[in-house]
Amino acid sequence: MDKPLPSLPYAHLSRISPLPLPRSSPTWTAWLLSTSITPLTYTIFLTSCLLILLSTLQIICEVHLFHAFNNTRVQLPGSSLAEWLFIPTTPVNLDSGPTAGNLLVASWGIMTSVVALIWVGCLWRETIAQRTRALAQTAFSLTLLHTALALAVLTYIFVAESSNSMPTYVTDWKTVSFTREYYICTAFPSRIRDVDRYWGFAACEDAQIGRWCMIGQASLSLVLSACCVVQAQRNAVLTFKRANGSDVEKAAGRAHAWRARGKGRAGVEVERREMGQRVMGNGLVGTAAIVTAHPVYRSSPDVASMRLLSS
Repeated sequence: MDKPLPSLPYAHLSRISPLPLPRSSPTWTAWLLSTSITPLTYTIFLTSCLLILLSTLQIICEVHLFHAFNNTRVQLPGSSLAEWLFIPTTPVNLDSGPTAGNLLVASWGIMTSVVALIWVGCLWRETIAQRTRALAQTAFSLTLLHTALALAVLTYIFVAESSNSMPTYVTDWKTVSFTREYYICTAFPSRIRDVDRYWGFAACEDAQIGRWCMIGQASLSLVLSACCVVQAQRNAVLTFKRANGSDVEKAAGRAHAWRARGKGRAGVEVERREMGQRVMGNGLVGTAAIVTAHPVYRSSPDVASMRLLSS
């Protein structure tokens, strides 16, 4: 009777599963490599964040500027109570067009930047193509509209500010329209000293910050629009019409018929040679049947030879 072989030392260790390796926590470098972050999408992200901050600052300055017009009347220095010469802190004819334009562009900039950030986030996370395409079209349209609106409002503000004029007499101020910035920074300080104590804050600085923020918004909007156009072109977002398989087959059939009719015998010879190449590559029997079934080749003298070869 055969004796069982002695077990080898450490043979039981072969049945033990190896210990799992400790999992390292994901780092920022690994996360960046695993996502679809590109320099272009990062530029869109950074520009959108800056545009949100600049638009928010502009809205805060414009809203804070409203507190300067508190319907207070200040007596003109050097005049008596009998003359009754008082200068109001709020002009009689106030041109609020630049202020409304600043608020409109700032609000539109925040909305555009938020949509652009959502689009970039979907690109980084590789979301569904249909959803990303809709966001890309929306961001593309909003950025172009915001750029056009920012440039138009910026031009209007500079034209409106340069068209202001100072009347010679205070009594003529009732017949002249002033913008907020011109009245706070030029008209009112020309007659009253130490105007900040009447406003309660540095109103002129807030008014000037609002206009310079508009210049920054127009510049950032141009950069954002250019980046969105390039990114949309890379993602084929600007191609709104996509051909399906049936359209391709119809187009191929029309092109085949046109070549057979327009080129005559030469066209038939070329297509016969192409069909012969497909016969050599794909099998003789099936391709020969296609050739004999096609109406162009039914009357061809080589059909008989093709049938013989196929049989």
